[in-house]
Amino acid sequence: TIYFGLLIISLLGPSFGEATREIQAKGKDIYLLVDLSKSMDATDISPTRIEKVKFELNKFIRNEVSNRIGIIIFSNDAYTHAPLTYDNNALALFVQTLNTGLLPTSGSNPCTALNLAYQKLIQESDMSNRSKSIILLSDGENQSDCDGLLTNNIRRFGISTYIVGVGTKSGISILENGVSLKDEQGKIVITKLDETFLKSLANQTRGNYY
Repeated sequence: TIYFGLLIISLLGPSFGEATREIQAKGKDIYLLVDLSKSMDATDISPTRIEKVKFELNKFIRNEVSNRIGIIIFSNDAYTHAPLTYDNNALALFVQTLNTGLLPTSGSNPCTALNLAYQKLIQESDMSNRSKSIILLSDGENQSDCDGLLTNNIRRFGISTYIVGVGTKSGISILENGVSLKDEQGKIVITKLDETFLKSLANQTRGNYY
């Protein structure tokens, strides 16, 4: 009877004390892609396009405490400004340092930032447990179309893409030291929001445009 009782107890598998085990967190990995071309200094969005972006990014980061966020900056080339992190206070500091003088090149090529974000998300994310997102903020003034292989891979790996247009369709001149910039022909340069390119990019990645 004693042996039989002990057998029943062993089959029930009682445990005592506190068991510890690793729990894998699930959440989102989000890369913020910020256009730092000279046109982001335009004042058609008050106080400037880039300052408005910084204001909105700070609000966004405060609401994403459970997700990892990284920042990529770009003009013609793209660079990692902040790696994926849960540290929202550090991210807020990185956001405050954003300005169009950070990068050595002029012009704008969002495709380089998309490619860098894609590579980072594939390399750094746990593909099975974390969803992946890209949020691109730009006025859309672009010099080249994105490679079809890149946009196909973004769709293939299920990376959610959100394109945010910054600026107005009517546009405005760009001031430098209080003087409007001019092109090689001496005409005042007017920078406008290029929704056509940004919407096309959202469509190619099966993303959303705002």
